[in-house]
Amino acid sequence: MQKPELRTTQGEKARPLLVRNAEGKESRIIEGYAIVFGAESQILCDGYGYFVETIDRAALDEVKLKSFDIRCLLEHNPERLLARWRKGEGTLTLSIDAHGLKYRFEAPNTSDGETALELVRRGDIFGSSFAYLADEDSVVWGKKPDGTPTRHVMNIRYMEDVSLVSRPAYMQTEVSCRDLEKRGYKPTAAPANGGFANEQERAKYISQSRKQADEVFNGLLNQ
Repeated sequence: MQKPELRTTQGEKARPLLVRNAEGKESRIIEGYAIVFGAESQILCDGYGYFVETIDRAALDEVKLKSFDIRCLLEHNPERLLARWRKGEGTLTLSIDAHGLKYRFEAPNTSDGETALELVRRGDIFGSSFAYLADEDSVVWGKKPDGTPTRHVMNIRYMEDVSLVSRPAYMQTEVSCRDLEKRGYKPTAAPANGGFANEQERAKYISQSRKQADEVFNGLLNQ
């Protein structure tokens, strides 16, 4: 199966928060938004280059959501399970509204559950993140005024997890196309007309391009 892409959602609503009860006391319930519709991502890199991404409101609906088995994790670590949505049932609640995809769960009485509670309480959790696959045939590509490619996802075909994260993969808003080009990043040339001999060749191409892009991004982020 194709490896899901990771996206981090930032902002006040995306940051996980502890829900207070009617008396104003802290509960063990954590909630936030994994996806914010229409919000621009930071500069991202994929096998075909760098881009800014948005998720369309129509990309996900309740019917599609109920077909997924989605885990809620700490730092995208599958061994740090906090809750689970099993096709509409389970310990993780997911709902779609005009703002985006909202998650809500009661922290389990486990070491990771206690860790999540303490990190959210202290404000150490940066934001929320999700792992997904887009229906590539529905993706609309464009360009911003500065030349940065844009990727508008019209259809999410698979979601693997939502996650509480302390740091997104790429958090520098000042990183731009020119920054990348000055650092020597150029997407690996794809075969003519985008053709690949087989799926293995396509996967190899994507992997090599991502590795090159990651090296450039890490240099920028670690300055």
